[in-house]
Amino acid sequence: MTYVAVALLLVLGFLAAIQLIAARKPAAKGLADKLAPHQGWIGVVAFVLGVVYLVRMVLHGWLDALTVVPVSALSAMAGALLLIGLGALFGLDIMKKLGGEKLSALVARIRPVQSTLGVAALGVGAWMLVQRVLGLAI
Repeated sequence: MTYVAVALLLVLGFLAAIQLIAARKPAAKGLADKLAPHQGWIGVVAFVLGVVYLVRMVLHGWLDALTVVPVSALSAMAGALLLIGLGALFGLDIMKKLGGEKLSALVARIRPVQSTLGVAALGVGAWMLVQRVLGLAI
């Protein structure tokens, strides 16, 4: 995944887990309030990017990569799925306007575990950032 996808994953994780984060650091709520007007478009971009990464992984030998670099392959798959899920959650209103009515069922399943997915996105995003910066292929 690129640095853009990792940054999106971290931003989505922050937005999804803001309830948990704000309970410990009230100053974080201010940053979330600044991002709130843009979260719909952030979600749409993340959803599209997640689908693109998922298709690329499937078409370009993700299963082969799983045998060679299993941690990296699983991290990339988790990142793509989190981008899709959280992107759908935050971009639903805009995607409905663009004709994406079928996403409502997905969002209904995701909404109860939004904070959990946010924490997972922060963890996977942080791991992928460390992995990219250090050049780890494990």
